[in-house]
Amino acid sequence: MDDKAKNIIICGLDINEYNRVSACETTREIWRLLEVTHKGTNQVRETKINMLVQPYEAFTLKENESVNEMYSRFTLIVNKLKLLGKVYPKNEMVRKVLRSFPKRWEVKVTVIQEARDLNVLKLEELLGSLMTHEITIMIHDVKETTLKKKSLALKAEASHEAEESSGDSDNDIALITRKFKKFLANRRDGKMRRSSSAQSQQRNINDWSSRENSNVCYECGKFGSIVCSSRISQRVATAERRKKRSSSPEKLC
Repeated sequence: MDDKAKNIIICGLDINEYNRVSACETTREIWRLLEVTHKGTNQVRETKINMLVQPYEAFTLKENESVNEMYSRFTLIVNKLKLLGKVYPKNEMVRKVLRSFPKRWEVKVTVIQEARDLNVLKLEELLGSLMTHEITIMIHDVKETTLKKKSLALKAEASHEAEESSGDSDNDIALITRKFKKFLANRRDGKMRRSSSAQSQQRNINDWSSRENSNVCYECGKFGSIVCSSRISQRVATAERRKKRSSSPEKLC
């Protein structure tokens, strides 16, 4: 019977494991050696258990980690502890998973704790409820991100329109300024032209007056027009004729 058990165990070993137990005479010796090799002594097992208990106690959901990824990591730690003889009750593992979620999951965790009996709640059921809530959060985050992007796009568009409007206003101001300067320049040119024309007219008048005043009446000896001189000459001639007529009869008598 012992030889049959030895053959069964040996058939399941690779060459390295076979070389390690080939000197053992009984099945018990083979099993004991394999147990120490893979599990270690009691002291080694306790050390390994302590090494795994620390990450179990400090276990939390990581940033940007999904519920499924978190549960896989948790299951790996629990299975390693189980192989070393450290087994946690189901209800303890359920509570540990609920304690692993951050503050933003607080409402969901509280609802589960109040609505479900944690002593009978299975890990698989808990996982399903948490994954459903995770999908709801993801949908909400996507909607919020989309709204933020739209808001930023609208702000950018409004800013661009404001810049364009400011540019148009600057162009309008520049155009008005140019027109006003042109108006002032034209006004100055008009004044100068009118002033030059007035001066020219004044010179013409002065020249004409000078020419008029340069005519001297030969009868009266005053400056004046030729017409005036002619009239005086006519008056003088008329007076002389009258004088001659009045003196002619006296001589005949």
